[in-house]
Amino acid sequence: MAKRAGLLALALVFLTAQAACAQAPRGLVRLDRAWNYLLERQLVGSVLEEFCAGKPNKKLLAMGSWTLHAEGFAFRVPDGMERSGRLRGMDILLADTRKEPVPFRTIITVSVSPGEDSTLRDTTEEGINSRYRGRFTRFTLLDFERDDTLGEDGIRITFLCDNTIKTLVQQHMFNKNGSSYVLTLSMENTFAQTTIGFAQYEAFRESMLFVKP
Repeated sequence: MAKRAGLLALALVFLTAQAACAQAPRGLVRLDRAWNYLLERQLVGSVLEEFCAGKPNKKLLAMGSWTLHAEGFAFRVPDGMERSGRLRGMDILLADTRKEPVPFRTIITVSVSPGEDSTLRDTTEEGINSRYRGRFTRFTLLDFERDDTLGEDGIRITFLCDNTIKTLVQQHMFNKNGSSYVLTLSMENTFAQTTIGFAQYEAFRESMLFVKP
């Protein structure tokens, strides 16, 4: 009960800070946003620890523009995107908020599995090519890089696939706090959409917080 009261108190402080920022004079909005973002991260980190320690029955907790996951991570929903329905095998699905008919909505997904992926350390560009060519009608690997910015044994790949339309995909695979993660950005391969999509994906990744569940 005490932990639940603490969680609710932190959430109330967080929502109050967001409301204050919304009412700030225009000249102070930019400064307030930067300051409040730092406060938000601290508050969200504290709430995330409480949330995971309480062994919640539900996987997700929404706090304004932030989403907390019981597996031990949190993130801020990027501007121009929204939480959407779950995709099979995915823990998180975000989609862009464009209302007009589009051939393909930009989406960000997160898949997290208990236990580290011991194969990441030895994964090669040739291995990725072999694995992914069996999944798509057409597959072109554009980039393969080691990237440990989010966790250990990290890999970043970028590729084109063409089952229905030309789609550009970027994935980050890494181990963190005893779990393995796959983050995926999928978008229509046009200049306009990739410019926006990469910016949204970067904002999403930079906002991520992790704790041991």
